[in-house]
Amino acid sequence: MTYLLDSNVCSEFIRGNLIVSRRFRVHFPQIAISAVSVAELFVWGFRAKSSARWLPLIRSFLIRVPVINLDSSIAERIGLLRAQSLDQGHPLPLPDLMIAATALIEQATLVTHNIRDFSGVPGLQLEDWQMPSP
Repeated sequence: MTYLLDSNVCSEFIRGNLIVSRRFRVHFPQIAISAVSVAELFVWGFRAKSSARWLPLIRSFLIRVPVINLDSSIAERIGLLRAQSLDQGHPLPLPDLMIAATALIEQATLVTHNIRDFSGVPGLQLEDWQMPSP
């Protein structure tokens, strides 16, 4: 695995974003997602205001993409990142830290449209697949 997809990239793929879909095809099968992103996708799918069509599309997406589960090494990195962000006075949301820690432990580039949210995580490589490639 080379790329860990953030939840927002997964939802854009599921929605049919052509730019994201193209990059997905180019880099498949070198992609995976965090179990945290799986939970976030299901939150989106189960929301009362969501269309009923999203749940089957989410489940179909999850059949094709490997999921990285949280383990003790990822949990330790989450603890370190959370402590550092608290000590610096810029605490990141726990789900973002969980996804970032997963990317770091797996030595993967985190693909997200929220570059700014993750830019303070030391050593984290980031790409935005929603931006047109040069």
